[in-house]
Amino acid sequence: MSRMAGRNQLAREKLIGFFVTALLLSTPFCLGDSGHSLAGTVIDREGQRMAGVRVALGGQTTLTDTTGRFAFEGVPPGKHLLELQQAGRTATREVTIPWQSPDECVLTLDWPRAFQESLTVYSVSRRRERLVEAPAAVTSLLPSELAAQSSSGQLPRLLAFTPSVQIAQSGLYDFNLNTRGYNSAINRRVLTLIDGRQTSVPEFLGVQEWGALSMPLDEFDNVELVRGPSSALYGAGAISGVLDITTKSAKDTPGYKFRLSAGELGTTRLEGRAAGPVGSSWYWRLAGSHQESDHLTRSRVDSVEYQPELLPKELVAPPFDKLETTFASLRFDRFREQSALTLEGGSGSFQGGTTTAPLGRTQADRVRRPWMRVNYNTGDWNLLAFYSGRDGDNQVGLSSGASLYSEGYNTGIELQGSRTILGGRGFVVAGLAHLRQRIDSSDPSGVHGIFADVATAEQSSAFAQVRSDLRNNLSLVASGRLDDNSLHDAQLSMRLGLAYAPGFRHHLRLTFNNSFQSPTLVEFAVRTPAGPVLDLFTDLSLADLLGDRTLGFDRVPQLALGNPDLEVEEIQSWELGYRGGVGKTFLSASLYRNDLTDFTTSILPQVGTSLGRLNPTYGPYRPPSGLPAATASALLSALQAGLSPRLLTFLSNDADGSPILAILSLTNFGKAEAKGLEIELHHFFSDAWQLSLSAAHSAYRVVDSPPENPLLPNAPELQAAASLIGSPAPWSSALRLRWVEGFDWSSGLFRGPVPSYIVADLHLGLNVGSHLRWGLDVANLTNKRHYEIFGGSLLDRRALAHITYTRE
Repeated sequence: MSRMAGRNQLAREKLIGFFVTALLLSTPFCLGDSGHSLAGTVIDREGQRMAGVRVALGGQTTLTDTTGRFAFEGVPPGKHLLELQQAGRTATREVTIPWQSPDECVLTLDWPRAFQESLTVYSVSRRRERLVEAPAAVTSLLPSELAAQSSSGQLPRLLAFTPSVQIAQSGLYDFNLNTRGYNSAINRRVLTLIDGRQTSVPEFLGVQEWGALSMPLDEFDNVELVRGPSSALYGAGAISGVLDITTKSAKDTPGYKFRLSAGELGTTRLEGRAAGPVGSSWYWRLAGSHQESDHLTRSRVDSVEYQPELLPKELVAPPFDKLETTFASLRFDRFREQSALTLEGGSGSFQGGTTTAPLGRTQADRVRRPWMRVNYNTGDWNLLAFYSGRDGDNQVGLSSGASLYSEGYNTGIELQGSRTILGGRGFVVAGLAHLRQRIDSSDPSGVHGIFADVATAEQSSAFAQVRSDLRNNLSLVASGRLDDNSLHDAQLSMRLGLAYAPGFRHHLRLTFNNSFQSPTLVEFAVRTPAGPVLDLFTDLSLADLLGDRTLGFDRVPQLALGNPDLEVEEIQSWELGYRGGVGKTFLSASLYRNDLTDFTTSILPQVGTSLGRLNPTYGPYRPPSGLPAATASALLSALQAGLSPRLLTFLSNDADGSPILAILSLTNFGKAEAKGLEIELHHFFSDAWQLSLSAAHSAYRVVDSPPENPLLPNAPELQAAASLIGSPAPWSSALRLRWVEGFDWSSGLFRGPVPSYIVADLHLGLNVGSHLRWGLDVANLTNKRHYEIFGGSLLDRRALAHITYTRE
């Protein structure tokens, strides 16, 4: 991987310059300003906390969070006027700094709550802002929606009813999460973060193992999905969006909670949480879950479940008939004035989980995912360090019978700061980040499987976003990120946007994005057998020509090889969006166009396709330079005469000059575009009842796609969803419907149609007294047997009943 490690000096100089600029922007946040702090809470006339209220103090501006809280730092002593604004209403309150009361400042506003104005999001700009002002399409799940789906432990199902999102389930915990098309069996186009920590598989950066993330879902404080390119703030892996998850702090979850679930597929699931204070400023929380059930994987040795003319059979039957998942975490939070320190660690594991990949299905003996993070936050700046490990033992390929082993990790550190500028009429966010990946693919005997040796990659990044109010109702947003990676040339991503508010309840946005997707470590550097080792020295009688010098022809490996010359995939996107509402109805719509280039192929024959020679690193075989010219010429003649034309074209040189058969490799190819319209509507009949409707229409066009590796969007052109959620005490209920139009699928070995389907999910809950809660969750209520990815398992109904005990 020498080419991967040595990149041009100009790119590094640009990165250093970008780092210095971002560091200068961040320095004031880290050092802090002289003065006092002020923290407070905004409530309405009924005592309910108000989120999304804009609070201004001097030149500083902030928004109240989901609990109605706000905070300012570096405020000089004396009397100050707080200005509060929401939904066209304004108010002022006078405060004296320093605040002498032992309690926080509580501000009461005689305003009715406005749903669309109170919702706030963080992930779009890496800074808390009102949903209606966010410069990208984003969905934020309400706590009631999280609670209604918590018993399954299937995190991706939380987003199954989001517009233009493809949640393709191919196993009980095998999901593909993607947005706006061009999906694949191993999708990694949506970056998933839990409290800022990357949770993906190290060798396939971006790919998630959802079975290892089967945590209690109602411990989430916030779940946000940004749809569309997001590399301008998040880098590689965010070419289609970002899933940003924040968990609740130990302080916000005091007491105990235990849930027992049981139901179809022989499922039993136990999960719990305990938390409390330690002294005056520390809090602790212990959470965990354990589940055992049958899985959905069926043997394909003798027959297949559907489409027998297209779905390939497999060599071995699934070795495990049960699925077992375990999750545990321990967290400590320390709150001191306006700062918070979090220390957290845990581990997830699963056994018997099946993954549908381009080269066939695999089933894992045991996968362990240990992790830890340290986070320090002062409101203005945040420092995060994390470790996400993976230890995968004996992952059996059902198509080949081969066993794969891997042990690796992702480690990262990130510093981010933000501040208000232009007298409160804008803000800037800036940060620095570093990520390291390491993979050891050796088996217990020390023989490497996926890579020739331990594989590593490093990425250093700097990012910034500036928002400025050009006029009272017109704002400019500019974002940029520079990523320098040992695997590819430095990449500059950007986002430019204009936001216009013709009225305080109506918001328009126009954005342009330029983003990228990096190939994985596997695609760059895989080196794995593609057939038996051949003895060409004996077969071709080369001893008469070479004597006792074998030159390596006595053991010629057949290999599948990564391509270190792969380019990154790029996307340019335009998006026009609207958010607004009237009364208790909120509407969101997005019209977009994406232009994509340089897709990475799946594994293909090195030569013999319409793409020509895929990997220029492995050209035709050349004899060693020290070999006499006559002997070298005779050797080439012997090879041409003795080898079949197919093997002769595959014959090449390894890095040390020895002969290899470069059978399979990858390259870049193709251009494509996607156009789409997304519509999302929420109507609140009352505080207890909500109706949500969504629909998405997409049009795809592929250019320059080879027949050997056809590029398909692997996504429907039409899909729609509807949800009715109610929480009239002591009940809670949710009925959800999802319809997906049929589409064709092509990813590696799996090529075939996915018929249209409609599924319904049901949730019922009842509080019994102050501590007990009964519930029922049914996925695929009508038991409509279907599959959502060609090659995946058939999906049936899964009903789970549960009982929860909570004591604070």
